[in-house]
Amino acid sequence: MGRNGDNDLINIFPPFSVFPEIQRVTLLSSWTTESQESSTIELAIDAPNITIIKWDEICQYILDNTNTLLPIDLYWVQQCTKSEIDKMQTNGKLLFERQPEKRQLQDNIVLDNEWLQVLRELIDAGITMEQFREFLDQEKARKNLNNILKK
Repeated sequence: MGRNGDNDLINIFPPFSVFPEIQRVTLLSSWTTESQESSTIELAIDAPNITIIKWDEICQYILDNTNTLLPIDLYWVQQCTKSEIDKMQTNGKLLFERQPEKRQLQDNIVLDNEWLQVLRELIDAGITMEQFREFLDQEKARKNLNNILKK
């Protein structure tokens, strides 16, 4: 395998997004530079809050579905030392990073993590679903009015 660009490199790996627990995947070693290729591909997998059983499942999936004959070493970031993590951040190349979760609600209102936190606080405060729907209707009306005024 040559260094014909990032896409060629990324295409040898299966989709990491299959596992929602995976937050980031970083390519380590000489594969991150233009220097001589290493005989082993090293990947650092950032997957907080998983069990050893889930880690084994992730490893098996990557090893079984990567399109290369080269050996692959996998590192679970949460099990690495501080100095190993620092080295990864300095010398690694980010291959995958999960985007912040967004959820689609009725009427094309998108909630990002900040909105989700506000919603959680409202639920904790005892807001009813009917009150929340009224709030969404008011937000929609306000946005529609702003759009009309801009024209």
